[in-house]
Amino acid sequence: MSLVLQELTTNALKHGSLSTPGGLVSIEWDLNEPARTLLIVWRERGGPTVKGPIFKGIGLDLIQTTIEQELHGSVAIVVEAQGLRCDVHLPTGDLKTR
Repeated sequence: MSLVLQELTTNALKHGSLSTPGGLVSIEWDLNEPARTLLIVWRERGGPTVKGPIFKGIGLDLIQTTIEQELHGSVAIVVEAQGLRCDVHLPTGDLKTR
């Protein structure tokens, strides 16, 4: 997951919301214990105007491969008017919360 966050951060610095002084990134998560899943939402705001579709290069391939093949989850990268959004769904297995 650290590779995914590093790649999203690098892209935001080069091309997205963190490439402008007023840009920001929010990261939200929701643990659904009954379904045993974790949702992580990366959302960029305040960057340059985003026009879709985005170019799918090595970085996005790394994100998709890591989430789907290594972590057995799913990923959706969406271009919104305000910026890029990346939704990651991961299985939690036997993760216990305290």
